[in-house]
Amino acid sequence: MLGGTGSDTGGSIRGPAAFCGLAGIKPTYGLISRRGILPLAFSLDHAGPLAWTVEDNAILLQAMAGHDPADPGSADVPIPAYRAGLRGDVKGLRLGVVRHFYEHDNAANAATREAIEAAVRTLEGMGCAVQEVTLSPLADWAACGMVIMLCEAYAIHEANLRRRFTDYGEMFRDRMALAGLISGADYVQALRRRRELIDEFDRAMVGLDLILTASAPTEAPPIDTVGKFATFERPSLTMPFNVTGCPAWRYAAAIPMGACRCHCSLLAGASTTRRYGAWRTPTSRRRHGASAARRCRRLPAGTRTTAIARIAVLLVTRGHMPAVIGLNG
Repeated sequence: MLGGTGSDTGGSIRGPAAFCGLAGIKPTYGLISRRGILPLAFSLDHAGPLAWTVEDNAILLQAMAGHDPADPGSADVPIPAYRAGLRGDVKGLRLGVVRHFYEHDNAANAATREAIEAAVRTLEGMGCAVQEVTLSPLADWAACGMVIMLCEAYAIHEANLRRRFTDYGEMFRDRMALAGLISGADYVQALRRRRELIDEFDRAMVGLDLILTASAPTEAPPIDTVGKFATFERPSLTMPFNVTGCPAWRYAAAIPMGACRCHCSLLAGASTTRRYGAWRTPTSRRRHGASAARRCRRLPAGTRTTAIARIAVLLVTRGHMPAVIGLNG
């Protein structure tokens, strides 16, 4: 299988991509119709593609994007030629790095931090201007998004939870029981805070084309170590960009998350696409994603960081909302 689709309410496209060595994009809110998808949180849900390569994602995104009157959140905007955008260049891009998200707020391991710094050095070497950006603490973004998500999910499932509580799986059921304790006032305050955070993000993007940060703090943990309330233990590195609704990208083994003022058209330098694309052979495409991630980590540092640089270009687009990419080691 060369590609598939997913939904992303707090990171469920970018997280699997980060842990399995795939390319995954959460497009601008409303770019892809959610008709036929069981909702989790109406105002945070995004649909998007996952695939082996950037080009495969561009092909899938081209087929999926577009206005759908049957989805009340669908945006009626022109759809550019995403695959054609892969011929761009990074020279002259103005990039901001949100280091405090992964150095202090949700501390990433050494491999992740080193991979991000390698990406930044490569981007600078290719002609990008890089500066550090400070936003509100990651916990603010995560709490805002989590309250909204829990309240909207509970609104969908309340009737069935009252009638058929034990028919739900334990993890989802217990998280939803917690949601029943959140008040309407809490939800309204979260919506107010969301508006403030979006305005803050817009101000941070002035003079920038793209923001880079981490998408996951570590490699994939063993499944038996993940508790039912694991999402509450550390603030999510991916949730900020569900709160803003901007497109968010995660690619391969070490790619930064970035944000730019636009809706999601993909641009990249063709030469870098070819250089990195060489390891994605037809045979390797058929192998398990985790194996692909391990192979990518064994690439020479220069090859890996060239790949990282290419992905940053993919999110600089034409449109009306900010866009994003994510990185783990």
